[in-house]
Amino acid sequence: MKSALITRPNDKGQIVIPKDMTEQLGIGNKIPLHLVVMGNSICIYPAWRALSAIERERAPSYMKILEKTRGAWGDDSGESLKKKKRTLELSASKKRRLAWS
Repeated sequence: MKSALITRPNDKGQIVIPKDMTEQLGIGNKIPLHLVVMGNSICIYPAWRALSAIERERAPSYMKILEKTRGAWGDDSGESLKKKKRTLELSASKKRRLAWS
């Protein structure tokens, strides 16, 4: 199994973690990830690994907080997500226009 890969970020700066790597690390699509900049590198860990032993005991409540604060999109997908995103973008645009008038 590969342990190294060269990839490029897309226009939004996003990268895809290959499936074989996520499987090797036990990272599913619902696992919160902790990103840390170390020098010229980015290290990615499952969020629970970034917690101390005491914090791990409280991890279920911590994970619930992460789920609640992960953004306006949540688990939405497809048309529902597009509509929410468009509504938020239009609202932000309107606020900016009003601020300039």
